[in-house]
Amino acid sequence: MENVKRIIVPTDGSGHADIAVERGLSLAKALKKPVVVLYVVDRPGFQAFPPESLLVDVSDLVRKEASAVLAKIEARAKTIGVDVKSEVHEGHPAEEICRTAQPDDLIVIATHGRRGLSRMLLGSVAESVIRHAPCPVLVIRHGKT
Repeated sequence: MENVKRIIVPTDGSGHADIAVERGLSLAKALKKPVVVLYVVDRPGFQAFPPESLLVDVSDLVRKEASAVLAKIEARAKTIGVDVKSEVHEGHPAEEICRTAQPDDLIVIATHGRRGLSRMLLGSVAESVIRHAPCPVLVIRHGKT
């Protein structure tokens, strides 16, 4: 762990992600490492909706949500004395998380704990990150605190 330069904590603002964020911030404080909190706007997920059919630009709404989520995390990090930087990316979440990471980083990510058909249909961002990340990945399992 002493070789870790920074900790990357992806979030989608969910309760599961909040637990991983808290663990990531605690680990950063203990190791005296900076944190990058990453929110990925799943742009491909919006491509199913033709833009003219939307009354509101969904991307703008999601970016506002991302900003609100990240602002809360930044405030929490500053309260406990952790250096934090937040980033909003657009794209496939797992790809963007892996693209952001460097070999000397540590990714702290939540898993939603889906099994069976829902996992097959929805996929697993955490699983994809584990397989493709250029650095170690710490997975915080659903329901584990």
